[in-house]
Amino acid sequence: MVDLPQLTPTGNWGWFHELGHEAQRRPDKSWSWNNPYTFDGSIEVTVNLYSAHAFDQLGMRDRKGWTWTASSEAVEEKATTFLDKGKTYAEGNAGEKLAMHLQVRHAFGWDVYREVLPGYSKQQDDDPSQLPKSEQAERDAWLVRMSKATGHNLSSFYGEAWCIPLSPEAIKEVEDLPKWSSVESKD
Repeated sequence: MVDLPQLTPTGNWGWFHELGHEAQRRPDKSWSWNNPYTFDGSIEVTVNLYSAHAFDQLGMRDRKGWTWTASSEAVEEKATTFLDKGKTYAEGNAGEKLAMHLQVRHAFGWDVYREVLPGYSKQQDDDPSQLPKSEQAERDAWLVRMSKATGHNLSSFYGEAWCIPLSPEAIKEVEDLPKWSSVESKD
């Protein structure tokens, strides 16, 4: 963990993961790791967005057991293998759920996450009463925020492909955006 010559070329997924937990919560403790953008038991999933982002920003492709996260083909394979079992997002393990997020990363880049995630914290500062309070509200807010950030209607991707329950109201809110349901890689 403190071996700079080792960390510099290869990083450390576990270390980045634990730092990610700090990024998931607010310093003012208005929310902890189970924040307004983490639904369906995904605390150990959204934290790994920070891990993958750190590796990507540092240009490190060797991630030990998480090396698959660097490749759009490996991410797609992990997602397809999981989805072919007929399971829902909520039934996935951390890696399988992370694959969904990384499909979006590969298609649209990290900028959508850089826009969406801080938006929750800004809303906490401006008007916390508007933040999602239930699992359903969190899923719906995620759909709407990510769809607007990508400029695409992601309801088929999240709702149909990944079987995340979305409300008709949330789907209607993004229906005018062009539909997107498959990965068009930016690699």
